[in-house]
Amino acid sequence: MSAGTVFILLTVFTNISTGLDCNIPTNTDGLKILPDYITCICSGIGSVFQWSSLESIQSDLLPFFNKIIFTNCTTLVLDLLLPPPDPLPLLVLNNMEEVVISVSMDMASLNISLSNVTSVQYIGQDGEDSDQLYLYLSLSLGTLCVV
Repeated sequence: MSAGTVFILLTVFTNISTGLDCNIPTNTDGLKILPDYITCICSGIGSVFQWSSLESIQSDLLPFFNKIIFTNCTTLVLDLLLPPPDPLPLLVLNNMEEVVISVSMDMASLNISLSNVTSVQYIGQDGEDSDQLYLYLSLSLGTLCVV
């Protein structure tokens, strides 16, 4: 898949719908304890996450959530071009067929955990750093396939 194809894919996903519902999980046991994570539940075949997907959560509460956990996703596009929240949360992606990661050039780092993801496409910075990230992703995903 070329960068042009992925850009078109990002545009189509963004224009159709984000297909994603991000919220703070409710506590079912009656305790008033706030969890330390946000869940984003995908609907449909392809979903797009942008930092603006967190708008339904009060901005003054965002620093208290150190993880964003994505569930029920087959294909997920992480369109991380807007300024990220501070501090940057850990993105947890488990059991997905395809993940496309698009980041801005000025993003200092990306905290992400991938488990049982079949395909990962990275679109982002040009230069030495992107080659190094691609190498790390290839090595880690290759190791997971061998294990």
